[in-house]
Amino acid sequence: MLSAAIAGILLCSCGKSKTDEKVKEESAPVSQCYGSFTDKDSVFLKLTTTGEKVTGDLTYKLFEKDKNKGVLNGTLTGDTIFATYEFTSEGQTSAREVAFLKKGNELIEGFAPMDQSGGHFINKHDIDFAGIVLQAEECHE
Repeated sequence: MLSAAIAGILLCSCGKSKTDEKVKEESAPVSQCYGSFTDKDSVFLKLTTTGEKVTGDLTYKLFEKDKNKGVLNGTLTGDTIFATYEFTSEGQTSAREVAFLKKGNELIEGFAPMDQSGGHFINKHDIDFAGIVLQAEECHE
């Protein structure tokens, strides 16, 4: 009887160990880089995902527009990233909401009408994911 109790305890502790390992694996940060490069425009995103939390560095260099560079903080909901992008352009710091749809090895930027401040989507259900397509690529430091 004592050996059956010990065996039961060992089985339970082994199950917890595997579950704990799985939770640690799922919450370990995963970094991925994405880019879109044309003759005149480039966008680069280094994204780190930890569970449902996303953070990253995002840079836009668009033709005839000022370069802007900043940080992204948000969440991954299903296959969609909703985040706040805090950036600097022309010496001014600004923030705006951004959204990206993950499809395979791509992130597709979404656009929707913004509120009067220009910082928040009026309705996230109106986002049209037909913007810049970022391809997964190797990260460079």
